Amino acid sequence: MVYFVLGLALFSPAPHLEVMRHLVAGLRGSGLLGDWHVPAKSSLFRARQRLGSEPLRVLFAAKPMATEVTPGAFWRGLRLLAVDGTCWDVADTEANEAAFGRPGNGRGTKKSALGAVSRIMCGAR
Repeated sequence: MVYFVLGLALFSPAPHLEVMRHLVAGLRGSGLLGDWHVPAKSSLFRARQRLGSEPLRVLFAAKPMATEVTPGAFWRGLRLLAVDGTCWDVADTEANEAAFGRPGNGRGTKKSALGAVSRIMCGAR
């Protein structure tokens, strides 16, 4: 339910059932859902009410554990952060290509444009 509530926040214009479908789409494609079906909208509302706000309050109140002396946690005085599955767009310049490289395009050895930043900045799986 926490993932579902986060999905509702990320896709706020989308209907509840559509958010749930997107949330489990990868599991369905992997054959991990079996005969599970998206629950009725009323069931999602009740489950969200039972969840309450405390788990999200705890999630967003979390503080970083690494300090400035933790190896690999900081770079040039900045805390490093990785967000799985997130990519940022950068201008298609030679300087950015030198800094980030170009992601592969899945079609051999050619590289794509810098629309999606390199493997370093994208949550690669």
